[in-house]
Amino acid sequence: MQLWRSSAVASRAPPAPAHRRVRAAAFKVELTHEGKTHVLEVPQGSSILEVALDKGLDLPHDCKLGVCMTCPAKLVKGTVDQSGCMLSDDITEKGYALLCVAQPTSDCKIQTISEACRPWGRQRAVAVQRERAPLAAHDRTVEQHVTASYGEESLKGA
Repeated sequence: MQLWRSSAVASRAPPAPAHRRVRAAAFKVELTHEGKTHVLEVPQGSSILEVALDKGLDLPHDCKLGVCMTCPAKLVKGTVDQSGCMLSDDITEKGYALLCVAQPTSDCKIQTISEACRPWGRQRAVAVQRERAPLAAHDRTVEQHVTASYGEESLKGA
C-alpha cells in the first residue's frame, strides 16, 4: 500500500532582512503647548493625545472620546482623521481638532489652544459639564455601592 502526501506543503519563508522589513507608518507631529514645541512620532491608528500622554506631556483632556471638547488644538499644517469627534464641520474646516480622537494622516504642526481662545466658547464647555453632572453623580453612587458591598480593594483593579 502506498501513502500519498499532499502536494500542497505549507512552507514558511524565512523572515525578511531587517533592512527590508516594512514598518507601520508613523507621522511626525510638532505639538506646541504652553510655548514649548514637542516632536512626537505618532503611529498610524494612534491618537495624538495618546502618544503625548505616553511621552509625559500634561495636556488638558477628560473623556478621550471626542465629546467633552477639553483637548482642542489648531491644526497649523498637515491633516488628521478625526471622524469620531463631535466638532461641527464648520469648526473642523477652520482647522480645529480634538487631540483625543485626532489621528495624523500626514506630518503635522499643531498648537494647543486655551479655553479662552476656543471657537465654541466657554458656554459649550459649561453645557457639557452640566450634561455630565448626573452621570458623575451616578458614578459616585455606583462606586459607593461597590465599596460597601465588596470593599475598597475591589475598586483598585478598575
